[in-house]
Amino acid sequence: MSEATAGQLKLMLENLDDKLMEGFLRNDEQHRDLVTHVTTTNGRVRKLEQWKFMIIGGLVFVNIIAVPVFLMVVSNYLNA
Repeated sequence: MSEATAGQLKLMLENLDDKLMEGFLRNDEQHRDLVTHVTTTNGRVRKLEQWKFMIIGGLVFVNIIAVPVFLMVVSNYLNA
């Protein structure tokens, strides 16, 4: 097995450095894309959560106020 010379080692290290820099740049681009996607997804999830809370609030209103009032009116009508 032959030993590498200083020039060959330098060339190998430069090549390795270039590959690492390419990986870092690619990682940075992917990170930016991921942040954009997460921001968009969070906005959609937030809208769905708001819709869900409005539906739950409406059901609470109906069950606590509207249904008892309706039953009271029907009961008074049937007893009259």
